[in-house]
Amino acid sequence: MDSEMKQLLKLEIGTNRVYGLDIMRCMAILLVLISHSICFLPKVLAPYFNYVMLDGVTIFFVLSGFLVGGILIRINESNGLSWRGVISFWKKRWFRTLPNYFLILGGMVLMQILFVDDFNFNTVRAYFYFSQNITNAHPPFFPEAWSLSIEEWFYLLVPLAIFAVGSLSRWPARKILFFTILFVIIAVFLLRLQRYISVPATTVREYEDLFRRQVVTRLDALMFGLMGAYLSFFHHSAWIKHSRKLFVAGLLVLLLSRVFVANAQVTLYECVFSFSVDAIAALCLIPHLTSIRPRNKKVFEVVTCLSLISYSMYLVNLSVVQVLIMNNIELGAISAFGQGMIKCFLFWFLTILFSLFIYKYFELPTTRLREKIKWV
Repeated sequence: MDSEMKQLLKLEIGTNRVYGLDIMRCMAILLVLISHSICFLPKVLAPYFNYVMLDGVTIFFVLSGFLVGGILIRINESNGLSWRGVISFWKKRWFRTLPNYFLILGGMVLMQILFVDDFNFNTVRAYFYFSQNITNAHPPFFPEAWSLSIEEWFYLLVPLAIFAVGSLSRWPARKILFFTILFVIIAVFLLRLQRYISVPATTVREYEDLFRRQVVTRLDALMFGLMGAYLSFFHHSAWIKHSRKLFVAGLLVLLLSRVFVANAQVTLYECVFSFSVDAIAALCLIPHLTSIRPRNKKVFEVVTCLSLISYSMYLVNLSVVQVLIMNNIELGAISAFGQGMIKCFLFWFLTILFSLFIYKYFELPTTRLREKIKWV
C-alpha cells in the first residue's frame, strides 16, 4: 500500500533543470505560503515574521521574466521575432499557465454558483480575460489572481512590442530588445511616481490597491528579469564575474528593504521605489544561483519537486485551502495555540498534497498538449 501511494505521488524529474533556479522558485513559493499561514499562528509571533518575510511574488516575477526572456532572446536571435514566432511563444506560455488557472477559477466560480444565492457572473467575468486589475484595484474574489494577470499581460504585450518595433524599424534585434526593456521599466516607475504624487497612499489597503496589485504598476518587475536574460545572453562574462558578491548584496538588500518597510508607515519609498529595489535585488541572486549544482540527493529532490508544483501551490493555497477548507474547520475545545499549530500543519499538508495531484494528473498532461497542436 505504501509503495502504491509513493508511486501515486512520485514525480519524474528531468535532467535538464537548472538547480539554482529551482532553489529560487522553491524559496519564492515557501515565502508565499509562510505569509499566508501566519494568520494561524499566535498573534504575538506575527510581527516578527514581518521583518524576515521577503516578497515571494516579486521573486517569482523576476525569475519568470528571466526564464521567459531567455526564450524570447533565442527566438529573436535565430531568425528575428516573426509573427509565427510570436504565436509559437504564446502557445508554449499559455499551455503552461492557463489550464491550471482556469481549472481553479472554474472551481471557484462553480462554488459561488452552488452556495451563494445572489451570485452574479458579471462580477467575475473579467477574470476570464485578465482585465480585473489592469488599472483598477484587484477585487477580493480569487485574490491570488492579481499576479497571474500581470504575468499574462507581460506574455501578451512584450513579444508584440518587440515584433512591432522590429517590423517598423531597421534597428538590430538586440537594440530593439534593450530599449523595449528600458522603456517599460522607466515608464512604469514614472507612472507609480505620478500616481503617488496625485493620490498618495496612506493605508496598507490603498498601497495594495493602487500600487502593488495592478498590471500597469508592476510590469517592470518582469522586465527586470528580462533585462537579466539580456545581460546573461549578450554580456555573459560580466554577468557572472561578481556573481557571489551580487548574491550577498541582493539578499542583504531584500532583507533591509523588508525591515525598512516593516518599520514605516506607507511611504513614497514603499509605494514607488521598493518595487524596483526588490526586483533589482532579486535579479542579483540569479547569476550565482545558475552556477549551483546539487550536492545532496534528498535535498535536490525536495527542492526540485516543490519547484515543479510551485505554480499549483500558488493557485490553491489561499482561496482553496485556506478560505474554503481551513477557515471552515472547527477544532473544539483545543487551546488557541494548539488550534493554530494544527491548522498551520494542515494548511501546508493539504496545499502540497493537492498541488502534487494537480501537477501530475492535470498540469503536466495539459502542458504536453502544446507539442501536439499546430496553430500556424
